[in-house]
Amino acid sequence: MTNIFFSISENDIPFLDQKLFGQTLLQHQILWAHKVQKASLITFLVSPVNIKIIEKKIENSSLKGIITIQSTKPGDSACLPITQLTISESNTVSVKSENDLKQFHLLFKKHLLDSCEGLIAFGINKRISIPLSVYLAKWHIAPNFISLIALFMSLLGGYLLLTHQHFVWAYMLFQINSILDGCDGEVAKMNLTYSDMGKKIDVFSDYLTTGIMFTAGGYALSGETRVLWLISLIFLSLTPAMWLIYKLVSNNKISPENIEGIFHQKMMGAKTGPQKAHKYWLYLTNRDFNIFFMALLAFLSAWQQILWYMLFVSISLFIYSIETLLLIRACPKSDGNHLTGS
Repeated sequence: MTNIFFSISENDIPFLDQKLFGQTLLQHQILWAHKVQKASLITFLVSPVNIKIIEKKIENSSLKGIITIQSTKPGDSACLPITQLTISESNTVSVKSENDLKQFHLLFKKHLLDSCEGLIAFGINKRISIPLSVYLAKWHIAPNFISLIALFMSLLGGYLLLTHQHFVWAYMLFQINSILDGCDGEVAKMNLTYSDMGKKIDVFSDYLTTGIMFTAGGYALSGETRVLWLISLIFLSLTPAMWLIYKLVSNNKISPENIEGIFHQKMMGAKTGPQKAHKYWLYLTNRDFNIFFMALLAFLSAWQQILWYMLFVSISLFIYSIETLLLIRACPKSDGNHLTGS
């Protein structure tokens, strides 16, 4: 049983109702202790005169059952100040003024930006999604609802392609999907409302969007000669089929949510020329990049080039999957979340 202790001083009381994004500071700390630190018990150490105040503030909390309040002066070195907010393992901010709150927002958004991968995600998508996510978090828009809106953009884009209407707008809708795909995770982190179901919905939306782009887009653009589209579709279909067969015969716990993470653990340490070239090749198959690049080609009316690029991405994803499977086989103790071999 993990117990997280928070100290609440007299001077901290006015800041407990300070809104961070969609949650108050107190709500945020309760969720952080429970979801990030996996605490099964949260203890607030407060002075006797403030016990009633804290009890009133937590009476509507869904986690009230795991919260205790003790009339004790904080003296334990493991006790955390309630106003100390954790952005990352090495980055904390103490919020005791408006300037501190602004600093927290700046550092949190910088952390989200720095943690993304790929040129398009860093240079374009996140520059739009993070400011948008701040408003969505303040409005308490559920991350799963954002995922469904993003999926609707893809379905509408697929419809426009299949009905041969507004090809450029169709790919613009896929680009909007790509941006909103970042918003759901960012809002979940801002309000600490992420869940296993949310991860599954997000992954399902990503795979379905890729399928729609390649299936509907290739069919609509290939005309009477469908060779490039059919070859792309074959390689694209082989990738999930290969993973499904591997999972059935090996009983490995690997899931779609962490397939990408497994290979990127190896790529993060790329130092040699070939390793770096391989890393940049992976970026060219990155979902954010290929959606943006196809939208750009559509804007330039380069329809044949879109088909060739689909073929390149499909074959690359197939090769990527083979490499990842080989990594997993070399690390038999992997639980699907971490590689334990070298």
